[in-house]
Amino acid sequence: SIEQSRELQDEFEQKRREMMKREEFDWEDRQELEQFLNRQEDLNQQIDTIADEYQQLLEKFQDNPSLSQETLEKMERIKELMDEIADERMQDMMEQMRAAMEDMDRDELLKAMEDFKFSMEEFDRKLQNTLDLLENIKKEQSIQKALAISKEMEQMQQDLLERTEQESADSQALAEEQERISDKLDALRDQLEEATELMDDDKDRELKEALQELQEQIEAENLDQDLEQSRDHLQNMDMSQAVSSQEQALQKMQRMTQKLDEMAEAMMSESMSGMAEVIQATIRRLLALSQEHQITSSRLAQDPFPIYPDLIAGFDALQLALQKLYSSPQIILYITPKFIMDADMTLT
Repeated sequence: SIEQSRELQDEFEQKRREMMKREEFDWEDRQELEQFLNRQEDLNQQIDTIADEYQQLLEKFQDNPSLSQETLEKMERIKELMDEIADERMQDMMEQMRAAMEDMDRDELLKAMEDFKFSMEEFDRKLQNTLDLLENIKKEQSIQKALAISKEMEQMQQDLLERTEQESADSQALAEEQERISDKLDALRDQLEEATELMDDDKDRELKEALQELQEQIEAENLDQDLEQSRDHLQNMDMSQAVSSQEQALQKMQRMTQKLDEMAEAMMSESMSGMAEVIQATIRRLLALSQEHQITSSRLAQDPFPIYPDLIAGFDALQLALQKLYSSPQIILYITPKFIMDADMTLT
C-alpha cells in the first residue's frame, strides 16, 4: 500500500503541475482526475480491510499470555491510528475535488487539487508511521514469544526434576516428558532465529548481537546433551544421574530466561527513553518558537508588513519541529490525538 500511495502521489503531483501551466482544462483532464480519486478510494478501502483484520487479530491476542500489557496497549493504539489514516478530512477533500471537477473552474479546481495533494501526503505519513509501528511491535512480539517459550521450558524442567526426585516416579513417563522438553528447546531455537532475522543491522544492532550470542551460548553449553543424557538415564532407571543432568539443564535454562527477560525489558525502556528525549527536544523548540512569535506579534500593531518574513520563517520552523517529532514512529503512541489535531490545525 505504501508503494501504491507514493506512486499515486507522484503521478498526481505531475498532473497538477502540468495543469497549472494551462489556462483551460478539458474532458480528458476530468477523466484523469476521476481515475486518481478512484485509486485513492481503493487505497482507503484496502486500509479499512486491513484495519478490520487487525481488529480480529487484536481480539485473539487479548488472552495471549506471551504478550505484555504494554504491547497490547500499543497494538490497540495502532488500531486507532489505522482508523485515522483514511479519515473524514480525506473524504472531504475528495468531495471538494469532485465538486470542483463538475464546474471545471480553473482556480477552484487547482485549489482543490492542492488541498487533495496535502491530504495524500498526510495519508502517506500516517500509513508509513503505522507500518513502522507494526514492524516495531513485531520485533517486540518475537522477543516476548521467545521469552514465553523459555519460561515454559524452564517450568517444565523444574517440574520434571521434582518428579524425578520422588521415589515412586515412573521413569518411562518422565523420559517421555524430557523428550517433550527437548522439542520445546527446538521451538525456542526457531523463535530466536526468527527474532534475529527481524532485527535491523543498524537500528537493532545491540539487540541482534545479544540474540546471536544467546544462540551461540545454547550450542556452547551443550544443553541438548544434558537433555539427552537425562532422557537416557530415565529410560535406564538411573534416577540419580538423571537428576544431575536435569539440574545442569535447569541452570542453563534459567540463564537463558534471564537474558531474554533483560532483552525484553531493554526494548521497552529504550523505546520509552528515546521517546522522552524526542518529546523534550520538541518542547524546547516549541517554547523557543512561542517566545519568538510573541516578540513578532508585539510588532504587528506598528506595521504588519515588515513582519511577514518572520511569520513565514516561524511557520517553517514549526513545520520542521513537528517533522522531527513525527520522524520517530513510536511517538504517536505517547502523544494524544488532540495534540496531533491541534498541530495540524496550526499548520493549516
